[in-house]
Amino acid sequence: MEDFLASLRPGAPTWRERDPQDLGDATRELYRRAIANPSSLSDAERRKILRHPPLEEEDASSRELCGSTMSELVTKAIQNHKSLTYQESKLLVGRPNENYPGEMLREKLRMSESDRDLLSKAMEAALTADEVAAQTNAFAIQNLWREHSNAARDALSDFDRALIKRAVNIPWQEHIINSEDPIRKTATCGFVVFHSNAVNWPTFNERMQAATKYGFDLFMSKIKDSIREGFTLHGVQYDDAESLQSRFAAMRDVDEIPKGLRRDAFLYVDDEAMQSQESSRPFVWLWEPQETAKPLKVNAMHIAPLLIARLTQRDLSTEKAQKWPFRSTPDLEQLHKMAGRSMNGAGERDGIWPPSAASM
Repeated sequence: MEDFLASLRPGAPTWRERDPQDLGDATRELYRRAIANPSSLSDAERRKILRHPPLEEEDASSRELCGSTMSELVTKAIQNHKSLTYQESKLLVGRPNENYPGEMLREKLRMSESDRDLLSKAMEAALTADEVAAQTNAFAIQNLWREHSNAARDALSDFDRALIKRAVNIPWQEHIINSEDPIRKTATCGFVVFHSNAVNWPTFNERMQAATKYGFDLFMSKIKDSIREGFTLHGVQYDDAESLQSRFAAMRDVDEIPKGLRRDAFLYVDDEAMQSQESSRPFVWLWEPQETAKPLKVNAMHIAPLLIARLTQRDLSTEKAQKWPFRSTPDLEQLHKMAGRSMNGAGERDGIWPPSAASM
């Protein structure tokens, strides 16, 4: 890696030349003892070598991120590693935050080659057998999550990816999580979805879940596990589309809407929406109770995270938070105005929100 970086800027000073780091005799001795006799290390010494915080601090951080202590995560990774979430697998492979790999690399580049080698061997020796097994399994799951992210990247256009990137930077996830019981590991969010008798709901729901999964998987490190696991499309069968607004309002009034789902808007699927599922821009309808505006076509690929993020903005406390970064509030009339510009691949107006790249 050092040779590669040097090749990019010939003649530039190296990390070690700019900011050298010397381990010191005491640290080198600790590393040599770790390599020669790992069982002699105290827990504090192991943590010093591995760059792990004290146990209480590590468990508190792990609980905040995943709802489990680190030892519980290690056990889970050994006994049932396929159930590991993205955040859990990231913690287990020793990447507590997005900056860690870069920080570790810079630290090593500041050392001499012999000190780097000593540190790497000491870190390997300082891991317990259970930690090694847990990390091995977590790496396998990380690779699987990476495959999911790549699949999402392939399924979404550059324009779609840009919209999703905007959505994940809105503080909607924090708002939902803070509205839930902090002890729960999932943060329920999502929509009631009305569907006609003619719709095969299990099949359609599976397709919708796949579409929302792409949105969650694209920028995986920015979607919290509790949100990913809590997102719900709650199917309700209907006979008459004309009565959906009043039916939804009635459900809300008698508290029949599952807690956490949007109570100001719902989705529905009719024959036209079903037929669109084979097109390049499949959609479902969005409507609101007692709203005078007509229903809105919403691109099925953007129900999550874009639509749920935009609607959650309505609940944020300041006008800036409700608009940023789209510069407009997410009321139905505004969404209709945006959809009015949307065109399909043939250059025809399709009225689908968000508008396509061809419309911009």
